[in-house]
Amino acid sequence: MKSVSKIIALAVLALVLLSAFAGCSSDEITLYNAIQKTGKIKSMDSQTDVAFLFSAWGFPEDQQKQLNEIATYINSLKLSMDQKVVKDDNNAVAKS
Repeated sequence: MKSVSKIIALAVLALVLLSAFAGCSSDEITLYNAIQKTGKIKSMDSQTDVAFLFSAWGFPEDQQKQLNEIATYINSLKLSMDQKVVKDDNNAVAKS
């Protein structure tokens, strides 16, 4: 019984090791290469927009009315961010 358990444990270990060394797919390699290249970027412009969505239901009528009014304000919120960065050869940020 112990020898069977050892064989099963070794087989599971071999499967784990094989899956660890199986390698990456082409999509994963592309993503990895892109992340590696981000350190070489010297300038960047980015724009980010964030919108909010709030809804609530199942509350008593007076609370539901208040929550609907709050939802009107929250749902009209929009946060926009513009970022510009320029780096020198030492990767020090020259302009942000």
